[in-house]
Amino acid sequence: MLAPLLSRSNDSRYTVYLRWAAFFGCIVLSKSQNCYDGFEEGMVYQLAARHTAFAMRLESSSVEIDSAVVLKADSAGWRFEKDPDYPGHYNIISAWNDLRLVASSDENQPITVGAGSSGATRDAWCFLRKKSKDVFSIALQGTNLAIDVSGELVEEDTPTDTWPLKDANDEDDKGNQDFKVIQTSCSIIDTNEVFRLVPRHAAGKALDVDPVDLLVIQNESDDSLDSQKWVFQASTDGYYNIVNEKHKLAMSLASSYQFEAVTLSRIQDDDLYKFCPRNNYDGSFQILVKGRDLALDVSGSSPVDGTVLWSDTPSNDLSQAFEFRPESLSSPTASPTAPSPCDTSFDTSVPYSFSAMHSGKVLAVSVNPYSAMVFQTTSDDDLATQWQLERGSTFGHYAIKNALTDLYLNYDLMQNGGDITQDTNPTNWCFLPDESGYHNIVPEAGNGEYAIDISASNQDDGAKAVLYKRSGATNQNFLLAKSVQYSIVNAAGVWEPVIDLDLVPAAAANLPDGRIVMWSAAARYDFADGGGKTFSTILDPMQSPPQHSGANLENTHHDMFCPGTAVFEDGRVFITGGTDSKVTTIYNPFQGQLGEWIEGPQMNVGRGYHSMAPLEDGTILTVGGSWSGGCMEKGAEVFDVATGEWTLKTGILTEPMMNTNDVQGIYRADNHMWLWTAPNGLVFHAGPSITMNWLDVSGDGSVTFAASRTGDIDSMMGCTVMFDIGKLLKVGGAESYESGATTNSAYVIDINNGMDVDVQRIGDMTFPRSKANAVVLPNGHVVVVGGTKTTQLFSDETAVLNAEIWDPNTNEFSVLPAMKIPRNYHSIAILLKDGRVLSGGGGLCGACGMNHANVEILVPPYLLDSNGNPATRPVIMSAPSSVTIGKTFNVQMDTSGDHTFAIMRLGAVTHSTNNDARRIPLESKNNGGGTFEVAVPTNPSVALRGLYFLFAMNEDGVPSVAETVSLTSN
Repeated sequence: MLAPLLSRSNDSRYTVYLRWAAFFGCIVLSKSQNCYDGFEEGMVYQLAARHTAFAMRLESSSVEIDSAVVLKADSAGWRFEKDPDYPGHYNIISAWNDLRLVASSDENQPITVGAGSSGATRDAWCFLRKKSKDVFSIALQGTNLAIDVSGELVEEDTPTDTWPLKDANDEDDKGNQDFKVIQTSCSIIDTNEVFRLVPRHAAGKALDVDPVDLLVIQNESDDSLDSQKWVFQASTDGYYNIVNEKHKLAMSLASSYQFEAVTLSRIQDDDLYKFCPRNNYDGSFQILVKGRDLALDVSGSSPVDGTVLWSDTPSNDLSQAFEFRPESLSSPTASPTAPSPCDTSFDTSVPYSFSAMHSGKVLAVSVNPYSAMVFQTTSDDDLATQWQLERGSTFGHYAIKNALTDLYLNYDLMQNGGDITQDTNPTNWCFLPDESGYHNIVPEAGNGEYAIDISASNQDDGAKAVLYKRSGATNQNFLLAKSVQYSIVNAAGVWEPVIDLDLVPAAAANLPDGRIVMWSAAARYDFADGGGKTFSTILDPMQSPPQHSGANLENTHHDMFCPGTAVFEDGRVFITGGTDSKVTTIYNPFQGQLGEWIEGPQMNVGRGYHSMAPLEDGTILTVGGSWSGGCMEKGAEVFDVATGEWTLKTGILTEPMMNTNDVQGIYRADNHMWLWTAPNGLVFHAGPSITMNWLDVSGDGSVTFAASRTGDIDSMMGCTVMFDIGKLLKVGGAESYESGATTNSAYVIDINNGMDVDVQRIGDMTFPRSKANAVVLPNGHVVVVGGTKTTQLFSDETAVLNAEIWDPNTNEFSVLPAMKIPRNYHSIAILLKDGRVLSGGGGLCGACGMNHANVEILVPPYLLDSNGNPATRPVIMSAPSSVTIGKTFNVQMDTSGDHTFAIMRLGAVTHSTNNDARRIPLESKNNGGGTFEVAVPTNPSVALRGLYFLFAMNEDGVPSVAETVSLTSN
């Protein structure tokens, strides 16, 4: 297998990896790597090596051309200018002397500075975003090389003869090519505003004044106190006097010493300060003293009222972090008496869409959590294109809030080309109408000179919204129309805070004790490395806060990326194929705290992106998988857990099940099949093709046509779940794996009547989705999370953040609240033991910028009361740990009311597919006193052997925390 190579497209941006997928010549474009182009020209940045304490700099401002670049603790600044010849690339220029960072295109050559590109060197650099929003790999234009800091530890003043260009894939995964880009320029403050200065280290505090000693102190925030309000008087070079609104005196330091208390004094030219964003981009600022190496600091980081503000050495401590919150003036100006030219007729109770006159497209926001971008798009059917209007603080104006992100429309610079962005603070906008019913959207601060403009009158989806001087052009005219509203009520579920991980989870499985085992690939954040190892982690979501611990698995010699997954009947997890196409691994969660990973018997056929399914007798079926191990017919084989042997089923070929028109042919067509052991003892193949089939694994096996989903499309990367005995819900998918239309279609497929299949088209999902995940809940409802509206693999731009929930009683979908993080390709979702839903991952694509090394947990509606508060749960007091198929068992509840019961088989999920999980509702009899006699179905093809979560639900439908039970055949 060839190593990944970074390639360039015709527009000179790094765009794709070319990766040999098999020895049989199956080539695939496997990931997109667009250069990040969001840096501000004119700003000054630091380039800090992430795995050291040092940053990139020149030895001094007097260095000459060809001088080496070094790492030092006291870093110097760099400016970024967009390269005129290579879109998306920057020239990196020293803020000291305008020399540029240059390198030759040969590996292991030093980084130097020069006047620009020459025959031997290049000066255009591509910033490839890593998993963190401000961490990048810096790649040389036209090569597969990036700046690399050799070794894990670097001493100060390390010259670049040990700091060369290396292969941009950073295969050792030590972070040697990770550079944190830190903006160092300080901010301009509005001198017409009044602010409250809020310390970040202590909640609910504000800077105040001791009325006796005129010391600046920290006190409980009180909006009524003018002594907590501050204005800024501009001086020179970006410095300001900080003046108290009540006392009309300025902050002052009596000396240049550390730990000097800040007092109020008359306004003087030598008591000046500047306000610099902190390096972690949390919206807070450091207040630096002019002419002294000092910053303002709340002494001792104390949270106590009355604590003095003093001077200290600049640091990243939160006691030096301040948020500037605009306040009303103590003597507000009178409201305008003249009629406003702005249109004031809008209904603030409903959202609007803004349609551009020149293109007919609507304004939308990016769902990428690291982007505040506003752009135009064709679709207006989701929350990203809906805007809620709120009355502004100035008569006739509105604040404009996006319905998806809950952020306000804003702008970065009042100039031609200034980006339209989103922010937490509202901005006043005026809608200036014309005779045609269209409006200019004009920021108040621009005095009517500027308006929102679609850059360069671009007609395309994705064209940016910017500020530009008003010209009467159609790309500045917008039609406001009331939008479709989605009913998201208070009790419709809650997303808990994001849980950060040390890898991107592309696969996951339930463990019997409620923990979740997850893994990525041979690298934590990139699938392309390969190399016979896998990074894993185990999350305990039942703890508060959730805890996780991981391991680097090398003993099984298995890169478990894109595998088949299954759960043995005893709870062990079976992982097969993937990048290492024939290798298998068995995870035993019962050995020690982190379990034991052992190498399993190799398959007869190398596979990747194949599917697996548990069978009635406890064996495991697998089929398909041409992504790895060769593009060829990959018929079925069955694994006997008891003997450890694989048996080929020569009568079960993939060709009848690949009846799709995927543009990449067999390479994709036999991927991620939906396989379900049915009540008739056969295996039902539900898709992704429209054509569905019966598989008989007896003897050599056979395939028989079952039915078609009439009216559907082939649904690559769609989902199926077994929400009831012999009943499947199918949702979403796309015509091809990486191209074609994406659907919001939904079907219920009933396989309870022998070999007759009943296929019912039901109401569509609200959003089309590809690469989503579907999870059945104990009450039979199904949650659909994540995915994208298009088939582009590594992109967040069309991500669907709002989850949906399907009700089997009405066949309708309802929209749930939005996740914080997009869940795109390589994301997972799985049911937790307490009835919540875990969703995580997405990306696993190296420096692509769409890596999501975290998870979120959904609290579904059934765990909340009508006011959105946690509902009272029933409690299972006792239940057996093992029950026999076809028998009854007793469950003792904490209350005597009516309860219903369901068991949920432990699942394993990857690539939108979980063929293990199934819900089995159980019949029960109330024997009084909280005791229930519960019956397990007699059909072993319904109640498959294995471990299940037993849930009890009270009369309100609220589920208990589950007990783990084993279904056995004797």
